[in-house]
Amino acid sequence: MSDQFLLFLLLVLPVLIAGILAYLGILAVGLGTVVAAFRSAHPVQKGTLLLVGVLVILSPVLFHAGMEMRAQHKADQRQANLGQLERTSLAGRLPGHFIALGGSFRPELLTSIKTRYGLRTYPEAENQRLAEAYRSYRRAELCHRRHGGEKMPGTALPKCRTLPETVQGALDLREPLLVFAEGFNTSMREDNVLAGDIYEIRLITPQEDLLVAYFEERTVEGTPTIFNPWTPPRRNSADTQPPTLEQFIETALQGASR
Repeated sequence: MSDQFLLFLLLVLPVLIAGILAYLGILAVGLGTVVAAFRSAHPVQKGTLLLVGVLVILSPVLFHAGMEMRAQHKADQRQANLGQLERTSLAGRLPGHFIALGGSFRPELLTSIKTRYGLRTYPEAENQRLAEAYRSYRRAELCHRRHGGEKMPGTALPKCRTLPETVQGALDLREPLLVFAEGFNTSMREDNVLAGDIYEIRLITPQEDLLVAYFEERTVEGTPTIFNPWTPPRRNSADTQPPTLEQFIETALQGASR
């Protein structure tokens, strides 16, 4: 017996059977109501029972359609809110140093950023310290945004690690710094599931944490159904091709100067 088939028997098949049985139960109730409607001699009662029976039979489909509409509305709201975020111009505010967080920042892209915009990276040890401190701060920030105050199940331990008062404190920052981030390293993602590209540039000064540019592909929360409980928790639903990271940076830094 193959490992895949064994995994199917242990994990997938029980859920599938439970889903089928649940729908058969709903179908039985709906059909019973429809039969009762046809047996009724009272016209109003007949019509009411028939309508209720049909609604019960269709309830899984109607419920999923409602959940999908809600998810699409939330996705539209998210995009609208992101578009309204205040962004800071780098005209006259371009710092001297930057850090780049994410696997898409290839050496040639880093070289292009240095050459084109006159930015410098820190020595390797300092760059690593800043990158780890920034990632840790944003992870804690996301956790507190989603689970602030919650405890680990069955314990008195908080779900989230202590969040420093400011990102400047977490970085021990003494001079302005430009942060290029993508994917899991961005500061405003909704959760730990990514289904599209996310890019961000922030200007961190000893007093400020400012958004320079942000892009996030439109995604929609998954809506599992009784027939497909394995729907991914989030899916990409963008209508257009996203910009490349290089294009995003070029657009965001237009007019940047010291």
